[in-house]
Order: sequence, then C-alpha cells, then structure tokens
Amino acid sequence: MEVIEVSEPAIKKAITVLDMLSRDSQAVRLAELRMKKILDEKSLIEGAREEAREQELKEGFKKYREKFISYGNGERNSGKSY
Repeated sequence: MEVIEVSEPAIKKAITVLDMLSRDSQAVRLAELRMKKILDEKSLIEGAREEAREQELKEGFKKYREKFISYGNGERNSGKSY
C-alpha cells in the first residue's frame, strides 16, 4: 500500500480501519455481499419506477384515445368540454 501523508485525524483513522478490514477476508466478503444487496435493491427500485412510468403513459394514452374516439363519434356537440 502506498504511504500518503495525511494531516486530518478522521482521514487517518478511516485509512487505518480500511487497511485493517482489507486484511480480513471475511470482512471483505461481508462488505462485498452488503454492496451487492444494496445494488440489487437499487436496481429493483429503479425497475419498479420505470414500470410505473410505463403504466402511467399507457393509461394516459388510453384515456386520451377514448376521448378522441368519443369526440369523433359525435359527442363534440353534446355540451361536454374537454
């Protein structure tokens, strides 16, 4: 590991802890598993958001298509305002 001069105590402590943890293969494995879980959850959330956006677009398109069709079927003079 390259030695870097650091004057900030909090950074020195973080580097020391990181160095100690990186020597412990079980701690490294647990950290990797935790990171994988976080990334998987993030991916699921993003997928759900995208699915919700697509559903909203489909519903909006259906709603306006139905209005357009009803407008074309003579309802334009029925007193309804769109």
